Amino acid sequence: MTKPKATAEELPPAHPYTLARVQELWYALQARSWLSLAIVPSHPGSGSRELARALTEVGSALRGEPVHLFDAEHSDSDAVVKLMVDVRAYTRDNERVVIALDPPVINPTAISLIRAADAALLTIERGRADLRSARKTIELVGPDRLVGSVLVQAR
Repeated sequence: MTKPKATAEELPPAHPYTLARVQELWYALQARSWLSLAIVPSHPGSGSRELARALTEVGSALRGEPVHLFDAEHSDSDAVVKLMVDVRAYTRDNERVVIALDPPVINPTAISLIRAADAALLTIERGRADLRSARKTIELVGPDRLVGSVLVQAR
């Protein structure tokens, strides 16, 4: 017996993001074709896991198909290699994947996953992010890979 798919209205808001905001972001992200999306924080503590989780929940509900979450925070190079293989396996089957990462300015292993992803979304935390870290992150990611940036509330 298969479980019925959730609709967007049935999803609880993913803390600290409201359902409406995540839906808006999901639709904005559809302007570019991607199967794998890296959520890239500009500095430590900017909540890439929470945003990635919210996007997978909303994306799964709106698409009627699973959007998979890969948590790559605190990953070392061995874990990153395994994650890259797993991401490729899902995307080869045309499934969507959202990857939560550490800031590449403090964990350079994240750069491999960012470059392997089809697109990257930069998160900048209001009141805590500094311009230098954001610029360095953009430089490491590559501006052509970025689909945009999101200003997130401090936790």
